[in-house]
Amino acid sequence: MRQCRTGGAGVGLTRRATEDEGEPRVRETRSGSRTAVLVLIASALLAGCEARLNLEGVEWQRSQTKMRFDMFQAIASHEERVVAVSSTGAILTSDTRGANWSRQDLDGNPTLIDVAACPDGRFVALDTQRKLWVVTGDDWQERPIDTMESVLSLTCDPRNRVWVTAAFSTLLHSTDGGETWTMQSMDEDLQFTTIQFVDEDWGVATGEFGTVAITEDGGATWNPAEYIPNEFYPMAAVFKDRQNGFVAGLNGITWVTTDGAMSWTRHDAPTPTPLYGITAGSGQVVAVGEGGAVFSWDGRAWRPVAGVPTMLAYLRAVEVLDDVTILVGGGFGAIMKLSTGEPVTMAEG
Repeated sequence: MRQCRTGGAGVGLTRRATEDEGEPRVRETRSGSRTAVLVLIASALLAGCEARLNLEGVEWQRSQTKMRFDMFQAIASHEERVVAVSSTGAILTSDTRGANWSRQDLDGNPTLIDVAACPDGRFVALDTQRKLWVVTGDDWQERPIDTMESVLSLTCDPRNRVWVTAAFSTLLHSTDGGETWTMQSMDEDLQFTTIQFVDEDWGVATGEFGTVAITEDGGATWNPAEYIPNEFYPMAAVFKDRQNGFVAGLNGITWVTTDGAMSWTRHDAPTPTPLYGITAGSGQVVAVGEGGAVFSWDGRAWRPVAGVPTMLAYLRAVEVLDDVTILVGGGFGAIMKLSTGEPVTMAEG
C-alpha cells in the first residue's frame, strides 16, 4: 500500500490522553485552536493517500472488442464469418455475421489497409509495410511481399490466388498464400488502387489518371481499357459482372459502365464529400464515405440509406451480407449493421 508522509518544520502536534476522558484528544502545544483543525485536515489527506485506485473503467475498456481509436479500413466475409481490419493493427472476427466479435491485436500494430476472403474460406490482409497477413485457424502470420513499391489493395480470385496492387502500375500475385510472388507491370508511373476478378478469367484493375486495365485470361496478360473521364482517381471500385461496374471518389462522384469499361457515365451521389468504399452483392450496390455517408444504387441513381446514425466519422469499409443487410465500418471504432430497405436489382443502363 502506498504511504504518504508530511515533512518540514511546521506546527508540532502531540496526542495526549487526559485522566478524565476515555479517549485521547488533541492537545494544543503551539498554535491554539487552529491546531485541531489542521490535525483533521492531515488525517483526511492521509486517508486519501492510502485509498486504492478504481480501475474498473480501464478494465472494462480493455474488454471491449471495438475501441474508439480503431480506424476500420476494410471488411470481408465468407459464409457466416466476417473479418474487419483496422489501421491500428486490430483484426475483428465474427462467426455470427457481425452479431458478436472477437478481437486480436497483431504484434507491432501494423497499419492494415485491406482484407479479402478467398473461395476456400481463408482470409488475407494487407499492411502498408509490404506484408501479407494470412490466417490459419485463429492465428495470423505475416509474409513479406516481394516488391519495393508501395502497396494499396488486394483481392483473392476464384482460383484462390492472392493479388496485390502497387505503385508504378505494378500487380503482384501469389499462388501459395504469399510464400512466393510473381510481378507484372505496365511500366507506367501510376498507382493501381483497386483490383477485382468477377470469374476465373475476367478481372479489372483501376488506378490513377482514370486508368483501367482488364484481363481475360486469368491475369496472364492485362490490357488497357477506356479511361475513366477527367483523369478520375478511383478510391474504390466494384464490378457486379463483366459488364456492369462502378468507381467512386472525391466529391461524391461515381462513374458507371454497363459495357465492360468500354464507356463510362457519370452519376453523382447526393453528397459533396468523398466516397471511400463501394461494394456489390445480393442485388445491391452500396457506397460509403465521409461523415457517415451511406448510399444505395436503385438502378438509376444513388439514394441515401435511411436510419444511419448521425456521425462525424468517415466510413471506408462496407460489405453486403444479404439482399437487405450491409455491414459498414470506419473511423472512431465505427462498425455497424444497417438495413437498406427493400431488395433492389441493378438495372441495365
